[in-house]
Amino acid sequence: MTVTWQSWPLAELERLNRGTEKPFHVFLDVPSMSAELFELPAGAKDTQQPHEWDEFYHIAVGKAKFIVDGATIDVRQGQSLFVKAGIEHRFFEITEDLQIFVCFSKMPTEKNGR
Repeated sequence: MTVTWQSWPLAELERLNRGTEKPFHVFLDVPSMSAELFELPAGAKDTQQPHEWDEFYHIAVGKAKFIVDGATIDVRQGQSLFVKAGIEHRFFEITEDLQIFVCFSKMPTEKNGR
């Protein structure tokens, strides 16, 4: 049977994150996209590397700085970000625990028209 929709309670995603040594847990993984809850505590170091897919972030909680393609911006709760595949980016100077929803497009960027 094909699953056509799914819902995730935040408390369940937080519980799944606590069960891993990584700062994230992938909760959706289908051929066209994946999604994860990414959590970094205040003062943590973000060690992510450029990804092979376009990426969308939504900051659910927290405050930090974000460097992307040489530009630095302040990010906080309620803000959304887009990063094209292959572009250097990371969070730093995390002053409030971050809880971030991340979606990756699994389509090659040439097909995305970018």
